[in-house]
Amino acid sequence: MKKIVIILVTLICFQRIQAQEVYTMGYESAMIAVVDPNFFSTLTFPDQPSECGYFDKASETFYTCNQRTFRYVDEEYVSSHQQELCCNLLDFDPHVYYGTMTLKGIIDTVEWDNLVFYFTTDKARLKIRVDEREIDALYEHFYKEGRLGKVHLILRLKTFDTPNENVLSYNKNTEWVRKPQRKFIKLLRW
Repeated sequence: MKKIVIILVTLICFQRIQAQEVYTMGYESAMIAVVDPNFFSTLTFPDQPSECGYFDKASETFYTCNQRTFRYVDEEYVSSHQQELCCNLLDFDPHVYYGTMTLKGIIDTVEWDNLVFYFTTDKARLKIRVDEREIDALYEHFYKEGRLGKVHLILRLKTFDTPNENVLSYNKNTEWVRKPQRKFIKLLRW
């Protein structure tokens, strides 16, 4: 009887350890269907209107529904008292947003041939499209050993570097500085 209890406790502990695994990946597109208004927060800078969006504490980045990214945001500027949804569907386009979104949840299903997997959190449902390299890495990391069913993890969606001018950086210790313009010098040939 003691052996059975020890085995069960060991299995439960092992399952909890797996839930804390952090998996970072690039992606092609991510559609986030928000089901709980608490997914969103409000960002309020001094002398500026409030913004509604998702605050990623791990990367100190704030993403709005209208495709603006605020980086290095101090948490004191963010409040999580959201009563209504900013938007029902957030297209987390890696070519528009900049940074990393960290979410804790479950990989529900994977469509291997379509290069799509579905990730569920307590506040949102994600449909994530990846390339062949990322789907192969997902298979190697989680499913090659015959793991069946849902995979519990902390997923970090990493966006590409983008020259988007809509990326802002602000915290209490730094001032926002406009990006310098390129200067071209015209050379004359004699």
